[in-house]
Amino acid sequence: MDDLISMQKFLDWKSPFTKDTSPEGEFQATRMSEARGNLFLDMPFFGYILGHFEIYPVDDPRIQTISVDVRNLYFNPSYLETKPIPEIKGLLMHLVLHLIMKHIPRGNGRDPNVWSMSADISSNLMLDDIKRENRYEWIIPDVSKYRMEFRDLSTDEIYSILYEEAQEEMSNSEEQGGQSIPKDILEKIANRHGVPLECDFNKSLEELEVLMSSEMMELQQERLEGILRSSYELNRDRGTLPAGLKEFIESTLNPKITWETLLEHFIQKTIMVDWKWNPPNKRMMSYNYHFPSTDKEFIDVVVAVDTSGSINSTELSNFVSEVYGILSTVSSMRLTLIDCDAKVQQVSIFENGESIDGAKLPWEGREFMGRGGTSFIPVFEYLTNKGAQPDLLIYFTDGYGAFPSEEDFAIDYPVLWVMTTDVIPPFGEFIRYEPDN
Repeated sequence: MDDLISMQKFLDWKSPFTKDTSPEGEFQATRMSEARGNLFLDMPFFGYILGHFEIYPVDDPRIQTISVDVRNLYFNPSYLETKPIPEIKGLLMHLVLHLIMKHIPRGNGRDPNVWSMSADISSNLMLDDIKRENRYEWIIPDVSKYRMEFRDLSTDEIYSILYEEAQEEMSNSEEQGGQSIPKDILEKIANRHGVPLECDFNKSLEELEVLMSSEMMELQQERLEGILRSSYELNRDRGTLPAGLKEFIESTLNPKITWETLLEHFIQKTIMVDWKWNPPNKRMMSYNYHFPSTDKEFIDVVVAVDTSGSINSTELSNFVSEVYGILSTVSSMRLTLIDCDAKVQQVSIFENGESIDGAKLPWEGREFMGRGGTSFIPVFEYLTNKGAQPDLLIYFTDGYGAFPSEEDFAIDYPVLWVMTTDVIPPFGEFIRYEPDN
């Protein structure tokens, strides 16, 4: 049903621009069609994507270069007047890279000019890689002034470098930090790296975002992803795409589910099932968020960490921080944190009031005790001797140690193993811990 609704919206979409049917508009439309047709032959990945859009010349100052919406490929005929077909092909590929790499939405919250320069550098270097590997007669921007290290960096990493340069320039001048970057400094950064201060494509794409409704923007993204998936499936084995672009496309089409997401889903599935909205979670209401409270008086969670030495302190802190952050959205909680190598080394219990409200968190200033051998049995012995029946036990470990028997300790509560290796535990469920690079 949703597909039918999306298709109807697509069919009903009316262009916000008047089509240029003048002789010049039609002539440039023919040249645009020729450039796109050539890409079908020498770079079918790009040609296939562009082939899903109707060529649509416009005489409108809001479209100064080339842009797309959900169904049309817009361009200003005057923009193409002096450009040969090889350059138009390069421009079309540049536009496609901006689209599939989602440079506009990814730039939200950043300095727009520095991000625009970074996106251009990233796109142009990718085009240069494609041209050098395939040796076609495309005309693309000169990348000779780009720093060599940029070839191995993402757009985000390039942005960090350029933004830091801009901040240094501001600190060396009379400008005060923390404000918008002055134009003269932006121009200095742009000239230093041989890139335009603002990408004309981005300006046209942003103009269309203003004109399109949120529903149409969502439909556009869905359609672009579908086209990208089809084009990649057809062309990924042709050897014409650089490794960097293939890696980005694969991560876009098949995003990796992070261990944090899997952990959150497991916790919600396991212990956050008895929610009710009356009364709501009062602590979260103070932040203008309305979360349900639980029917239980409190949720009792045990977190055990393997401190035998094979897991570093940073990983231990990140793990406990993530668990506590997820659990802190519930109204009442008790968290028991157990350090264990070959024996239980330290036990800390945290009640309500130590969560997102700024109070001390369980991993702040805390050293994990242990660094000896490894056994998981002591944690279960400790819980049995205490008569504890937690709502959930989460054990963070590399898995190299002695496991207990479920029967010996009557383990009738959920157990989740978060493994830093591929070891499969004999009971409970497990997820693979893979820290961010």
